[in-house]
Amino acid sequence: MSAWVCAWASIVVLSSIGCGRPSPADPYRLRIGIDDADLLAAELNDNIREGSLARLSSGDNDYPLTLFGSPTYRVRLSMPPRTIVSLLGIAQVQLNDLRFQEARVRWSSAERGLVVRLTIADKADGITGSLRFLQNMRDLTFAVEAASLTLVLEPVASDGRIAFMPLRGEFAANTDDALPAVRDVVRENIRAVSASMVEQANAAFQGYSSSLSTWIAGQLAADAEVTAVAVTSDGMIVSARSRADVNADGRVDIADLVSVARDFGERGAEGLQHSDVNRDGVVDIADLVLVAMRFGL
Repeated sequence: MSAWVCAWASIVVLSSIGCGRPSPADPYRLRIGIDDADLLAAELNDNIREGSLARLSSGDNDYPLTLFGSPTYRVRLSMPPRTIVSLLGIAQVQLNDLRFQEARVRWSSAERGLVVRLTIADKADGITGSLRFLQNMRDLTFAVEAASLTLVLEPVASDGRIAFMPLRGEFAANTDDALPAVRDVVRENIRAVSASMVEQANAAFQGYSSSLSTWIAGQLAADAEVTAVAVTSDGMIVSARSRADVNADGRVDIADLVSVARDFGERGAEGLQHSDVNRDGVVDIADLVLVAMRFGL
């Protein structure tokens, strides 16, 4: 059987030379660079100007975002006022209608991903700290300076596709203007708010990350299998190989045809993933044709 299959495949190879090959531009290597980061920043800033990404307050925040002409993508953040018991009494910290000011997006090799930073406009009563001393309640209000929300998208190669690690990030605000009596409590509270925001952002990002992975896969050859992702300060480089390179030696040749022929007719057995080039659960003529069409790559 294998000898017949190899002979038949050889004919396919000869007849497919010059046909069905990838385009001259490398379809197994994709670069997403600074221009793409700048484009994302421009889209986010459009949402800020149009009011879709406007304010951040304690309570429910709803952001109907539109990115790259896609249908509206809603992100919801719930930030209830937080109460902390301290040595000085019971403290509560509340965010008061903070305003997003500008989005900046950059690639970072140190962060291993795309860094999205939303700066927050200064506001005289941006955060209120309430501290109860026995029966007295005092509002200790201070300005918000250099506040920001930062999220990091880290791409990785996973099961032949590009995927994204859980978002990392931080909500940060300068609390130096807070009165000493409440400063430590406020800082502890902001850390808790930051963790909650990142957790909620992760939940919202799950669906979008799948769409983003699918879009990236569409920029590569149909038979591409992602092998590595590298991030530099200039962008992200996605490296892939053809699934027709069955033995993963960097080229598609007679050895790959022999590998498929050896497993010809097998179904769903352990270890047949590479021979089943089109991943349809059976090693058959279709897999030989795919190898033949990439022969010499």
